[in-house]
Amino acid sequence: MMQRWTLFLVLWGWTAALHAESYIILFKSQATLVVGKDAHKQQMVSKRVSNSERIDKLLQALGVSKDTVKYQDLWLVSAVEMQLKSADLPQVQKLDFVERVVPNQTRKYIAPVTQEAPVVMDPGWGLRRLNTEQIHTDFPGVNGQGVRVGVIDTGIQSRHPEFEQKNKVVFKDFVNGIAYAYDDNGHGTHVSGTIAGATTGMAPNVDLYVAKAFSATGSASDAWLLNAMQWMYDPDGNPETEDFPHLVSNSWGLDIPFNITDIAEFEAFHRAMIAWVDSDIIPVFAAGNSGTSPNGMPGGFPEVLSVAAIDAGNNVAEFSSRGPNYWRINKNVLNVFKPDLAAPGVDIYSAMPGNGYAYMSGTSMATPHAAGSIALILQNTGRMSLADLKSLLLYSMEPKFDFDFGSGIISPLAALQMMTEPNQRKLSR
Repeated sequence: MMQRWTLFLVLWGWTAALHAESYIILFKSQATLVVGKDAHKQQMVSKRVSNSERIDKLLQALGVSKDTVKYQDLWLVSAVEMQLKSADLPQVQKLDFVERVVPNQTRKYIAPVTQEAPVVMDPGWGLRRLNTEQIHTDFPGVNGQGVRVGVIDTGIQSRHPEFEQKNKVVFKDFVNGIAYAYDDNGHGTHVSGTIAGATTGMAPNVDLYVAKAFSATGSASDAWLLNAMQWMYDPDGNPETEDFPHLVSNSWGLDIPFNITDIAEFEAFHRAMIAWVDSDIIPVFAAGNSGTSPNGMPGGFPEVLSVAAIDAGNNVAEFSSRGPNYWRINKNVLNVFKPDLAAPGVDIYSAMPGNGYAYMSGTSMATPHAAGSIALILQNTGRMSLADLKSLLLYSMEPKFDFDFGSGIISPLAALQMMTEPNQRKLSR
C-alpha cells in the first residue's frame, strides 16, 4: 500500500521514498503517568533518562560507541533514528527492549490542482464568520495574549507586516538547520497569518512557536516531524521552564484508506499525541483534503481535534475529508467519530512570504481558524485538558453532528459566553 504525506493545500497526496539506511527504532513503551503540578517536568525527565539508557544498550549490542555513530534521540516517543546496515536489522529487531524497526521515510506532497481565483474577493470572511469583531467588542482584551501556539509547517516569514508587532516568534528549523525564521514555501506563513496576523489573524497577540519540518517543496521525513513534535514538548530544552505551547496547529497529515487501520502502524506518531495530551498540549490537525476518504493520520487519531473546511455559504468543502475512522488497537476495533469540528477553509486570505498576501483553500486553512479560536478560549481559562476543551466546544459550537462537519462549526464567541456567569455554572452541571 502506498502511503502519502501532505501539506493540506487543496489536494491531499504524497509519493514516498525511503532513506535506504535510515531507520526509526521504537523501544518498548514504559508508560509512567505522572500527575500534579510538576507532571510535565517529571514526565520529560523520565522520558529522557529512560531513552538514553535504551540507546546505550542498543549501541552496546551493536558494538559501537556514541562517538562513532550518528543518531537522533527521539525521547518523546521512546525511539531513536539511526543509520543501520541491512545486516544489523535482524539483530536489532530481536533485542528484548525493541518494539519494532521502521524505515525513516521522506514523503513529498503532490502539487495541488490550481484553484480558480475567488469570484468575490472577500479577504476577511473567515474572521467575520467566527465573529471576531463581536468578540473584540464584548470581550475587550481577548486577543490571545499569554497563549503559546505551536505551528509545525514550512516555516514563517516572521518579519512580515502581519507579525512584526507580535510579542514573540520562536523558530526552529529541522530541515536545513538555519537559525533565523524563514519560509521557502509559503504554506507556513499563510496558516500562521490566520492564527496570529495583525489583520488576518484570529488571535493576533499569541506567541508563536514555529517548527519548520517541511522543505521548500513540501517534503518531510518522519524523523523531522517527530523531532518537531518533540521540540514542541520542550522548546528551550530546559525542563525547569514552562515554555511549551498550549496548543499546536498542524495543517498536514498522512492519507489512509477507508478501512480498518492498525494504529500500531503509526505508533511513533500516536505516542507523540498521547504525550502531548498528557501534558495538556492540545493537538489541532487538518482533517485532510481527500473528499470522501476518512480523516488522515494523525488527524484521525482519537486523541486529536481534526478540522473540516467550510465555505462562505456554510457548506462543507468538496475536498474536505469525511469520517468515520476505524482503528485497530490491539485486538479491538475502535470506531472514531471524525472530523471533530469545522471552520472556514475556502478562499482564505492570509500572509505570504515577500510581504505578500494570497487566497488559499484546504483543511490547512480551516485548521488555523480553529487553533486561533481555541487560543482565545485558553486566554480566559489557562491551560486546559483536551477532554474539558472538547466538552466546552461541544456545548458551544453550531451543531451539525455528521461525518462531514463533525460535531459542528466552531464558535469562539459562544464558548466565551458560556464561560461567563451564569452560563459557566450551567455548563458544569
